[in-house]
Amino acid sequence: SQWLESITPGLHQNTSTKFLRFANVHFSEYSAFFVKMSSFWHRNLSLTTLRFHSCEFEEIEWCTLARAITASTTIKNIFFTNIHMSVSNFIAVSSAFQGTLKRLFTRNCGLDHEHLDIMGKLWIVDGAAPKVVDLSCNDDIVSCESIGLVVKGMKHLSLAETSVGNH
Repeated sequence: SQWLESITPGLHQNTSTKFLRFANVHFSEYSAFFVKMSSFWHRNLSLTTLRFHSCEFEEIEWCTLARAITASTTIKNIFFTNIHMSVSNFIAVSSAFQGTLKRLFTRNCGLDHEHLDIMGKLWIVDGAAPKVVDLSCNDDIVSCESIGLVVKGMKHLSLAETSVGNH
């Protein structure tokens, strides 16, 4: 992603961006976007929302994304749409799904009961869960027991187009 490298110097110095949206981007270890942007995550006190749509992440980039999110003290909303998250990728990024986060959307990300079990356990340990969680369009069967782990502390949960059963 040559264009990604082109915007890095400008964003690196920016302290007023409120919203970043990436669509159809391949985040690779080679580009190391989240690492190259490290001062941005610390210095930008306006960024509240990250959106990723149909993006691909190499495994290390899931880890550096999580670090970037936790380095920012202002990110309140994270949206992942049409992005497959393996269990190991989900574990790598899930440390960022707590703290001051208010909304977490993982629509059509291939989540199943394993992902929810992990999420629920982390939120129990942290004592903090986002107030709004959207798990829509995750086709894999989700157990009612797993949903029970993640709903504590939430105000809104969406499971639209998601199979739910007692499995």
